[in-house]
Amino acid sequence: MSLTFDLFHFRTEVDPYYHLDRISAAAGENSSERGLAQLKDLAEQHHFKPLIAVWPNFEDHEVNDAGHPADARHPGQLLVETLAEKYGIPVFRLSPYFQAPKGQNPRALYSIGDGMHASVLGAHVAADALYEILGKAAK
Repeated sequence: MSLTFDLFHFRTEVDPYYHLDRISAAAGENSSERGLAQLKDLAEQHHFKPLIAVWPNFEDHEVNDAGHPADARHPGQLLVETLAEKYGIPVFRLSPYFQAPKGQNPRALYSIGDGMHASVLGAHVAADALYEILGKAAK
């Protein structure tokens, strides 16, 4: 998803010409499933191990994953988690790593105020989480 929407400029950083065209071709119906299928194919072709991080939603009183479609067939599971499992791609939620101190507003603390884009602290928390998770994945 980060590549499709060029979140944090990931798509541009990867390869602005080759991958842009291939990922854009996955748009339309079932674009998440098509995108994950393409991600698996790209990983096999280019010999890398994909890992999906689910970015949380920051609200005034909580951090959650409400911004992502749920899988109606599997209560408590996100659609991306079901699809990633189907394609053998590890996925993890970043939301557990964002624990606001009691009385603090997670939206103000971890985002630039919009509930989505990371503040400096939010970026640090995400980087620490990715460091930990990537370290576990490498073992």
